[in-house]
Amino acid sequence: MDDGKLNRICIINKDRGPLAISFNVTEKLVAGAEFKLYSSPNSKEFISWKMASKDGNRVIYPIRKSLEEINRCVLTWQVLLCSLDASVFEGRVIVKILQEGSPCKINIPAERSFDNIPPCQINRNDKFTESMMFVVKT
Repeated sequence: MDDGKLNRICIINKDRGPLAISFNVTEKLVAGAEFKLYSSPNSKEFISWKMASKDGNRVIYPIRKSLEEINRCVLTWQVLLCSLDASVFEGRVIVKILQEGSPCKINIPAERSFDNIPPCQINRNDKFTESMMFVVKT
């Protein structure tokens, strides 16, 4: 994993419960994402999973690791995105980290806007990769 672009930090409260990932797109879009959790920026993959969102629906994935195990871990996600409606070119992909259902603080929001999204009907998509590091607040 390349840690050269690892500027996004998610602050986790040590006195609260486990984490979950929230993933969604705005209406008229569809996206699939592969998430990977690494124990450090230069390590092998710890766990991975896939998520998909369609037409504004939010999906949530619980991370089944303790806060101690998550501390200083790196999360990456690669997203493929297209428009369900050929007349819709704009939209957003939103990733949030939840702790007991509430969003955690992230120094750089994990939300990405697009203004030239290809329609799914032509078998094309936008593709991007993002990352963040988890830090447990002591």
